[in-house]
Amino acid sequence: MIQQSSNINTVTSISNINNRKPKKELDKDDFLNLLVTQLKNQDPLNPLDNSEFIAQTTQFSSLEQLINISEKFDKLIDNEESSNLNLFSAVSFIDKNINFYGNDFSADENGAVLRFDISGTPATTNIEIYNEKGAKVKTVSVEGVNGSNTFSWDLTDDNGIKLNPGNYSYKVVAKDKDGNELPVRLSSSGRVIGVLKEGNSTVFDLGFTKVKPDEIISVYN
Repeated sequence: MIQQSSNINTVTSISNINNRKPKKELDKDDFLNLLVTQLKNQDPLNPLDNSEFIAQTTQFSSLEQLINISEKFDKLIDNEESSNLNLFSAVSFIDKNINFYGNDFSADENGAVLRFDISGTPATTNIEIYNEKGAKVKTVSVEGVNGSNTFSWDLTDDNGIKLNPGNYSYKVVAKDKDGNELPVRLSSSGRVIGVLKEGNSTVFDLGFTKVKPDEIISVYN
């Protein structure tokens, strides 16, 4: 039985050898293995010359650097092609209206509609609106809000003066009965006027802000 098992192992081993496919090109690991094998089998009475050994190790170092550069270059090309493909695909969003997560918005002569989601039940909720320079122009206290909410701003400041249409931003501060601030997620909307590439990312230009693909909630005409 032992002899039979040995024969089977021998046949399996030979089969595995026969199934190996020779490499068409040598990589840096193959080159290193050849160098190590050469050192192991060198004649002790006539060892490898130092200058020859240094030359071979230098070749190995150069080979490794070239392979690393080639791999990085291939990766760069793949990223560039993928980025360009995403850019061309995103062009179809131009002239589309999108809802997105963010606090920037554009107000026309009628004002703007602000949207926000509150996690929890707030005791107090304040909406603060800022102009393009970052100055606060309006603070509004609202009651009875939780979950998804909308607020229509009439483009007036705290003194009731009508402001100019333009680009604004806002934030919502909601606190529970113990004074703890609750999580709030803001959203806005706008029309896509262009598509840009920033690094390897594609972004949508709305004029008053730029939106990343993962910030988009919905798209509509």
